[in-house]
Amino acid sequence: FQWPRIEAGLDHAFSFEQERRALDCDVHVETRGEIALALTDGTTFPLTAIADRIEVDREGHAYVFDYKTGAPPSKKQVKAGWSPQLTLEAAMIEAGAFEKIGPRPVSGAAYIGLRKGGETHWLEWKDTRFADVVAAHRAQLEELLSQFRDESTPYASRPHPAFMSDIGDYDHLARVKEWMRGGGETA
Repeated sequence: FQWPRIEAGLDHAFSFEQERRALDCDVHVETRGEIALALTDGTTFPLTAIADRIEVDREGHAYVFDYKTGAPPSKKQVKAGWSPQLTLEAAMIEAGAFEKIGPRPVSGAAYIGLRKGGETHWLEWKDTRFADVVAAHRAQLEELLSQFRDESTPYASRPHPAFMSDIGDYDHLARVKEWMRGGGETA
């Protein structure tokens, strides 16, 4: 058991809390939100989230935070869309998905690390505004969901194999081992 690491992570969490409370923001914890994403076939898809923490400052701008006991995704992974949790929660805030918060601009997001001494990882990029990444991720999700509403769209068991482990969750259904050996049936 690594009690010193836990203590260090908690020290960071408490320090973060003191700093944020000094800003006199409204704090919303474990807040549930939902929006209906409009798809190209005229249907909607419910996007739901439970945000760890949303703050609203005195100017009415929101900030969204996620506490991490493990390693947070890198800024590069988030920007590329591999880990869009906070950007999609920000899109939901902008759309008014969280009833107690209402629609408002989101000025930032961060992962709050709770291990190895803890760190705050703000989602900031030199060449791209946070709002642009938020808008892109929402548009990409709506496009992907619309594609999957089309019955002719295949559901690949390994859509990005270069970024997967050796064993995928659906390999047995897709008969990946057979196809890799060259023993799969031809279409």
